[in-house]
Amino acid sequence: MTLPAPASSSFITPPTNITSPNLVLTPLTATDVPELYELATLDDHAVYKWLPYGPFATQAEYADFVDRSFIQDRAVQSFVIWEKATNKRIGHIALMTMVPDNRRLEIGHIWLAPLPTLRRRGLASEAAYLMIRLSFEMAEQGIGFVVQRCEWKAHHDNIPSHKTAEGLGFVREGTLRKHMFVRGAVRNTVYFSITDDEWPAVREKNTLRFGFVDEKPEAAHAS
Repeated sequence: MTLPAPASSSFITPPTNITSPNLVLTPLTATDVPELYELATLDDHAVYKWLPYGPFATQAEYADFVDRSFIQDRAVQSFVIWEKATNKRIGHIALMTMVPDNRRLEIGHIWLAPLPTLRRRGLASEAAYLMIRLSFEMAEQGIGFVVQRCEWKAHHDNIPSHKTAEGLGFVREGTLRKHMFVRGAVRNTVYFSITDDEWPAVREKNTLRFGFVDEKPEAAHAS
């Protein structure tokens, strides 16, 4: 799949697509909004359970949020997750909280549609690994800044997210107590990270785990 590269206000110039054995990631554009909105309404808006926003009452409300929070924010680069086998959109993921001067960023805004065909296949982890890999290798590809720290944070009760992070190689650092107030409740936030010196071992482990050929995942760039 090769799509036209959208105009980007991000700190990075995103690849037009990034592929793995089961997935293709493409930069989020306004044309993705209708289908993502519909996917996010499935199972009573289950994708928003652990996110600090949503659900959205209308597609227009969701489109406005996406434009303000993802497309126009320089510190965020969002991607749509496509399933290779079906060539269908199945979710969303982003590089966020990008701070080039401090050489750090975060992986977040992760969700997959709550469809039975997507469960227990490790697809969220596979998408997250593509983001980790892009983070640490984008500078040498000439499309981004040098990263020395890649972060992951999660609600203190979101144990599946904790396990996903640690399974990928993130190190649990600690908990920020009373970090947020979301939907009328206090949220503690657990922080994880991978640093640049840990990246080679993380890369080797996940290259084998997800069935990559030992080379950079295919990425097409705008000319």
